[in-house]
Amino acid sequence: METLGNFAEEAKKEPGLGDYVSGNVAEADPNGQTATHEGVIVGEGENSREWKVVDPGRDVGVGGYDLPPNYNARNIHKEGAEIIPVPWTKQKHVEDVRKALGADK
Repeated sequence: METLGNFAEEAKKEPGLGDYVSGNVAEADPNGQTATHEGVIVGEGENSREWKVVDPGRDVGVGGYDLPPNYNARNIHKEGAEIIPVPWTKQKHVEDVRKALGADK
């Protein structure tokens, strides 16, 4: 079970493949707005300063019903990206993505 102490130690390390992160979206917005995206790191983005991040969507709906994955992939900047806790409504799908990657987290 995750404890605050374990999370604090994990947050100190550099994010990598399989980590659940939040960061600024790399694609330029025509209005100059900054957007964030969170999800599992699945690989390098279009250049060495980006990661491709997949947000699998919620796995638990209202009333506890199982929901199918709704994958949303975006590139985020590595600079400023942080490891964050996986929301409880996404844990099952995040674990499925990590298993597919072969990343034990």
